[in-house]
Amino acid sequence: MRDRNSSARIAIAGLFLWHFPFQVSAGKDPSTAQEPVRQAPPSPVKSQTQAGPIEEHFRAAESSQLANDLVTAEAEYQRVISLASQRLAANQNQPRVESGQPGVSSRTLKEMLANAYHNLGVIYAQGSRYSEAAQLFEKAAHLGVPIADLDRNWATASFRASKYKTAIAPLRRYLGAHPKDTSARQMLAVCYFMTDDFLRASAIFRPLVPTLPDDPNVLYAAGISLAKTGDSKTANSLFQRMLAQNPDSPEVHLFMGEAHAAQKEDSEALKDFSRALELNPKLPEAHYSAGKLYLEQGNLEQAESQFRAELAVNPNDAPTEFRLGHILLEQYKIDEALSFLSDVVRQRPQDADASYELGKAYLQKGDATLASEQMERAIRLRPEPHMFYQLSLAYRRQGKVKEADAALQKYQTLLQKRFPRGNPADSGNPK
Repeated sequence: MRDRNSSARIAIAGLFLWHFPFQVSAGKDPSTAQEPVRQAPPSPVKSQTQAGPIEEHFRAAESSQLANDLVTAEAEYQRVISLASQRLAANQNQPRVESGQPGVSSRTLKEMLANAYHNLGVIYAQGSRYSEAAQLFEKAAHLGVPIADLDRNWATASFRASKYKTAIAPLRRYLGAHPKDTSARQMLAVCYFMTDDFLRASAIFRPLVPTLPDDPNVLYAAGISLAKTGDSKTANSLFQRMLAQNPDSPEVHLFMGEAHAAQKEDSEALKDFSRALELNPKLPEAHYSAGKLYLEQGNLEQAESQFRAELAVNPNDAPTEFRLGHILLEQYKIDEALSFLSDVVRQRPQDADASYELGKAYLQKGDATLASEQMERAIRLRPEPHMFYQLSLAYRRQGKVKEADAALQKYQTLLQKRFPRGNPADSGNPK
């Protein structure tokens, strides 16, 4: 499973959405403006005879949007999208229009369609429908029509939808044209941070350190990025600044604990987690973070206790259930492990590690059929050598000798490719 991570990025992602100084906006001066998202300029169609009803719907949508009648505007933009898409498809089948016949060029249709996607995305973004807005901005971008503010709107909507990887490309393009927009530069650094690219994140954060806002989320992201890339001195200064600004904030003590954990300062990390829980006994993530640290130390009893405490304040949390299920499986508490791991797979059907762990649990339970089903699923999602090893065991217990031999051979082949010089720890003790 993709871990919530030693830097608690998942724990603070929601806080970024509320506190990070970005809105879906594009002002006249990108370095200072905080205006609402601007809609695209009118689609440059040339006449009513060219575009007919499509242009009429576009103008009606634009007028309604400017008048803040967003229900009508949305409906009209949807009509533009439907009609323009149909006409574009027809133009592709009949690319040439006879001379003297009325028609609409594919270029004009694309311009109206791109603007409709963009402006409808603006409506969704203003209504906090960020994921849908990001999809519409992406569709507009793929049509290749220049639209002012599109990259910034697309990036910010993606950021607010927690689609940090998607936000990176439009942010980089936007910054290429607006290099002085420090807000967007910070957003790009956070996107790299949230996608584990600490090297790029630290490279952006480092020159911004003197001017970073007193936002614990931003300071935390910058500090962890710098710590991960060896700049502990600057990182610690940011952590102390974060604590000085918020000495009695349980969230800040949680962040500090994660920062200490990232630097292998386990005792200090546990003190901060404890302090966070003193300030807020129901703080999500604090027990989880402590449990993960105990698990890394090999203290299964303390780890189990912390993960159970996390579920008491944060029920059905998939990362916690996954960790607890793993610990229970190690202790041969198979039925309880199956319960937690089954819930993780239900919540995260595309998680290869969750399916793999559930497969191991079924194998320990003695149900080789269900075990092989989960192992096969894990392999489809993300094939790893150890998955084929466990799958070979499941097949062999079902009497499928040929399939078991093939899976074992695949395990050995992948292991050789990954560790051409040999790796006794991995080859001798498959997961």
